[in-house]
Amino acid sequence: MNLNSPIKRPGTKSLRSLQSLSDALDIPISDLVLAKNTPYEERYKKLKKNKINGDVRDVYDPIYLIRRIQKKINNRIFKELILWPEYIYGSIPTNKDEKKAGVERHYIA
Repeated sequence: MNLNSPIKRPGTKSLRSLQSLSDALDIPISDLVLAKNTPYEERYKKLKKNKINGDVRDVYDPIYLIRRIQKKINNRIFKELILWPEYIYGSIPTNKDEKKAGVERHYIA
């Protein structure tokens, strides 16, 4: 399938409320609210990682709660419910159909 932009898989429901997001991710609303209310500067810890060529890369390590939410969004929404254009890779998971077709979309978790 040749797509120009990501689309929802046919037949999937939309997330129209905080409750529907909570249900889809199996994360309590209180945790979603806590993550939302965590100050931006506390959500991620800046780290320096050495690149192969010797340069230094800034990476941002999320706190546990943010990482948990991101992982569930990736696995339960992006991986299963969204169809991605072929040109997008490196930041999204490979779904089952793509794996069968030999398409790999490697990403950092």
